[in-house]
Parts: sequence; C-alpha cells; structure tokens
Amino acid sequence: MTRKELLIQLANCPEVKSQKAASAILNHLEATLTAAFTEGGAVTISSTFGAFKPSTRSGKAPGTGKPYTTKSVKFSPSAALKRALN
Repeated sequence: MTRKELLIQLANCPEVKSQKAASAILNHLEATLTAAFTEGGAVTISSTFGAFKPSTRSGKAPGTGKPYTTKSVKFSPSAALKRALN
C-alpha cells in the first residue's frame, strides 16, 4: 500500500473529514514515531497489531576493518496479526 492509498483509506473513515485532514494525521503520526525512535523508545500500536522497537547493529567495514554501528527500527507483529496472515 502506498502513502496515497493509505490516505484514501483514512479519508474514508467517518471521523476524518477530508484527504487533507488524513494527510495531516499521517504527517503527525510520522513525526511522533520518529521522535519516539530518536529517543530510543519502542512504540506499541495495539496488542492486536504489533510493536516497533529501535535496534542497533555493530560490525566492521570489510575494506578498512573500521568498526561501525547502525541504528534501525524493527517491527514485531503481534500474535493476532500473525494468525490473521496465516
């Protein structure tokens, strides 16, 4: 699903008045999630959806052997979401 498709689905919700409002909601959600991950916190959407958790990985660059650390976000689906997918 693309961002545009997601906005259309959000705009179809009776509480969301327009696609412009849906875009504002999505922009705010993105900013809120980014701030939480930047601070190192995990975000659980709901017990039936799953959680996003920040993670770090260390390694060595193959060419130089210099150590490095990268940060990322991992999604852990809930048991309910896993059952729905299978």
